Amino acid sequence: MTGMSRWVPGGAALAGVAGTVMAVVAGNLDGVVQLFQMAQAKVQGMAAPLSSFDFWRSSRAIPVLDEFEPSRLTPWLESRGHVETAYHITEFPFFTFLFADWHAHMMTMPFAVLGVTVGFALLAGLNNARLRSAWPWIAVGLFGLTVGSLWAINSWEYPAYALLMLGCIAGAAWMMPGSLKTRLSAAAVFSLLALVVSYVAFQPFHAATETFGTGIEPTRWRTPMSNYLLIHALPLLAAACLLSATLPRAIAPVLASVNGRSPIEAREQWVLVGVAVGLLLAGYFWAAGFITVGFLTVALTLTAWALVASLAAEEYPERRADVMALGMLAMALAIGIGVDLIRVEGDIARMNTLFKYYLVAWVLFAASGAYGLWRGWTALREDSPGGLFYLRSAAATVVALVLVGALVYPALATPVRIADRFNPLPPTLDGTAWMPAAVYHPPDWCAERPMEPIELKWDYDAIRWLQDNVSGTPVALEGHGSQYCWNSRVAQYTGLPTVLGWPWHQQQQRGDGDIVRGRAGDVATMYNTSSHDGALELLERYRVSYIVVGALERGYYDERGIAKFDAMVEDGSLSLAYDNEGTRIYRVAGLGD
Repeated sequence: MTGMSRWVPGGAALAGVAGTVMAVVAGNLDGVVQLFQMAQAKVQGMAAPLSSFDFWRSSRAIPVLDEFEPSRLTPWLESRGHVETAYHITEFPFFTFLFADWHAHMMTMPFAVLGVTVGFALLAGLNNARLRSAWPWIAVGLFGLTVGSLWAINSWEYPAYALLMLGCIAGAAWMMPGSLKTRLSAAAVFSLLALVVSYVAFQPFHAATETFGTGIEPTRWRTPMSNYLLIHALPLLAAACLLSATLPRAIAPVLASVNGRSPIEAREQWVLVGVAVGLLLAGYFWAAGFITVGFLTVALTLTAWALVASLAAEEYPERRADVMALGMLAMALAIGIGVDLIRVEGDIARMNTLFKYYLVAWVLFAASGAYGLWRGWTALREDSPGGLFYLRSAAATVVALVLVGALVYPALATPVRIADRFNPLPPTLDGTAWMPAAVYHPPDWCAERPMEPIELKWDYDAIRWLQDNVSGTPVALEGHGSQYCWNSRVAQYTGLPTVLGWPWHQQQQRGDGDIVRGRAGDVATMYNTSSHDGALELLERYRVSYIVVGALERGYYDERGIAKFDAMVEDGSLSLAYDNEGTRIYRVAGLGD
């Protein structure tokens, strides 16, 4: 094979590095927009230091949008009397890492990459000889196990990767030599095995979790084309490179027929009918006002055309890699279409539907795009016509410029995020090292009355005492306030359960706000009530072993209610387990011993 290896030493390795950069380092082009705005402000004589770069803004690259007004071309959308507004989250992996968001969508990334890797191994390695060995069964079982783990870690991702898993198995079976019956049987058996393993291997999880909002419904918002391109410019250019290398194989029979060299076979005729339907569907979406969906439908149609041609072609060196890359690209494009047409039932507008599936698309775009860059470059031959050579060179220049633009975000956002902290610290793996010298200024919304600044060193000492002296998982009661305040700090830093942690996720996951609000009221009652018996009843109900009273609790709750804990020590209901200048920890008699 001529190509990248001729032009760039270690071209395949360089493509692998490009995939890593696209997946976990590159950002969207909002960084370029911000840089341009800073330069514009500088020209106008305004102060525009690089330190003013907004690392948060790029994770909201789609603006706040009102509902799409239905038309006669959108019969699946009914007119409603009220208009709902959608707030969009468009995080990408580097933002998640930089923001230190220890969320399910971050923890699932290596498992998703493992699934893609196993899928390609199966696609590339399944043949008749191996069909009679243990290898395909082990590979399919590992594939199912990996994809099944996504359901347990971040359930949003399971449907997409399950479809990709079935596609890899079907493609691997289709490209095996042998009769159609053998290939269909292999596809059916391996698909069933993978699905069964993906569920049964995590049966304890499924049995112990409650699922709600599993339906889908039409979404009422559209992603503006300019914003979609702002987010996905680099992978779309890489996809164009992939299609430039793989589409000629699909178009060749059509050109041969037009030139009179050979008639179009019946199979190719059906493929052309499918292409025509896809293009007509794109035109319909454009007419209905779904510009982005129409654009992506064209891209998906061309990708599917190239994929079918690769599957139908005789074996050639890049065939199986082409099929894998085109399959991942098709899934990424389909996700872009899907989130503009449907959402998960009960979602907040379409916030999580778009957020979670755009992250899936980001990883698939990166994997297929890195290969697409390599594949497009290898299609460049020394004997290429001069005009085509310069056209592709220009395309490579455009890709390089967009890549540099995608790296603006990590270059400018990283120092700003590092500086956004309570106090400067040397590099450390200690997640509490910032607390001893930090002073927290509670926002106005955190409590019903203004609160004084809180020196966190006292909470730090109390947390360290709990880490060093408490074994097991006894329940620790701590103050509960509004979102994004200094709440749940004991649970977060010790791992001990608390009566109520982050309330909004609890409401989303349980589908019952009354339970969460009831617990919030009980926490307030345990701190506010002056009644010893009333407090003890609730403490026993929630099996509370330790009660934390720091500056946060004294700011949140009634001082007479706080004072009762010392009185309860005197009557033997509680004991004082730990005390420093700012924070006390009480042990509940009988439960905390």
